Amino acid sequence: MNYFEILDLRMEPFSNSPDPDFLYRSQGHERCLHELEIALRLRRGLSVVLGEVGTGKTTLCRELIRTLDEDESVTARLLLDPGFSSAHELLVVLHEIFCGSETEGLSDWQLKEAVKETILTAGLDQEKIMVLVVDEGQKMPPHCLEVLRELLNYETNDRKLLQIVIFAQSEFSEMLTAMPNLADRVNDLIRLEPLSLSETKAMVRHRLDTAKADYRAPEIFTSLGYLALHRTTGGYPRRIVRLCHKVVLGLIMKEKRKAGWKLVRACARRNELAPKTTRRWLALPVAAAMALALWFGLQTYAPVLHARIQQVIIPALQQVNPAALAVARTPIPEPVLPKHAEKPAVAQQPKRFVTVQPVAEVVPPQSISEATPPSPENIVEQPFIQMLLGQVTAVRYESLSSLIKAIYGRFDPSLLETVLKANPGMTDPNLLQVGQRVNFPTMEVGTAPAYWVQLDDKPELSEAIKIWRTLPEETKPRILPHLDAAGSRRFAIISDEPCLSEHEARRILAQNLLPGATLASGNALVRLQW
Repeated sequence: MNYFEILDLRMEPFSNSPDPDFLYRSQGHERCLHELEIALRLRRGLSVVLGEVGTGKTTLCRELIRTLDEDESVTARLLLDPGFSSAHELLVVLHEIFCGSETEGLSDWQLKEAVKETILTAGLDQEKIMVLVVDEGQKMPPHCLEVLRELLNYETNDRKLLQIVIFAQSEFSEMLTAMPNLADRVNDLIRLEPLSLSETKAMVRHRLDTAKADYRAPEIFTSLGYLALHRTTGGYPRRIVRLCHKVVLGLIMKEKRKAGWKLVRACARRNELAPKTTRRWLALPVAAAMALALWFGLQTYAPVLHARIQQVIIPALQQVNPAALAVARTPIPEPVLPKHAEKPAVAQQPKRFVTVQPVAEVVPPQSISEATPPSPENIVEQPFIQMLLGQVTAVRYESLSSLIKAIYGRFDPSLLETVLKANPGMTDPNLLQVGQRVNFPTMEVGTAPAYWVQLDDKPELSEAIKIWRTLPEETKPRILPHLDAAGSRRFAIISDEPCLSEHEARRILAQNLLPGATLASGNALVRLQW
């Protein structure tokens, strides 16, 4: 069985072959094909399509050839690898694809004239459009480009007899700059750009829809998975196809149906598909997220902190003798010199101030026994107690790993080790006894910026776990600890997979699109978590 059959596909959706059936016509690709078709039918001569490596030039080239072959009035020929060492080699190939006769013993002039005669007969007598499509045009040396320029000169009073389309990488523009006589003949210069996030999602879905074995194509990425895919690949179709292929293999090995942010990023790092500048683009969102979180924290907790300070400081100040709070700031007078005395030859010191504090009225004197520190044998070392999120009582058929994943959002050995430290009496983490109480400590667990659909909100972890247990296994949400406006910890039950936009989250919330989940608690809302 092929791997794609496991995902209910009839063919490989992410093959690296330039199959035009899998071409997603993005806005840029659609515009490119449209402009090329107009230029060819109007017989405008030379058109050039430029793009970085992996922008889909070769696949677009094959689609153009297939479209032209469907029209009987067009004769299109494809030149795949134009890296010829001499102009003679190019002329031999052109003679073979246009004339189809033997080339042995023919000179460059004879080859060129034979090609021109064939183009003239087809263009004038048969009223056909003769098209030469060149892929990887950046490989063509200048002497071969000069041959193409000479063929473009073969024309009538109202049309070019040979139409040429060159697909090349961006450095081809430098070759055009060095050959102004060829650059002047360029009718259309089209540049291909990387795909946007929405176009990346549409491209993946188009490929899955083309390869589907059933009436419905599988959805293999979450919203954050698409975001990670686009940011990792930069929107370049070739990179998208390569990374999607690795992600599909990762899904099969992990026995999962959808890939999220972590799986996509892990596949990219494992296969060295992530760009070296990944941390650069990540730095700005992270900094923005930290600044936003700090601002929200100040807005939320500043009044609470101010109230608590007033509760502690003001009563303490009221118990202090008012005389202790009086501060006398008396300037030190300058010394008075005798009438005929000379001032010392030193720089004059600035005025200084002293603070007089009547401490005798504030603090009574300590006795010697009070001032003497206790002896080392009287010191009892207090054990370090880690702050707990709460305590959960295990029920039948419940595993520690499922609880860790529900509370912290994921399960890994480091989280398990921390939980075990908070439960020193736990002998077997693989088997929880019914009624066994498990402590869950506070830990910093980072999450990507996203919108979550909150189903309910409880003041205690145990209450949130009870709600979590009532939801079906296939749509298990997770629990998100947070602080309310009063600074008290609460536990929100949120959707297992976050939404990429607030609009999507509110749509799920309004239409109750979470399978098996009820939103009737009154605490359902959209929560932004960084």
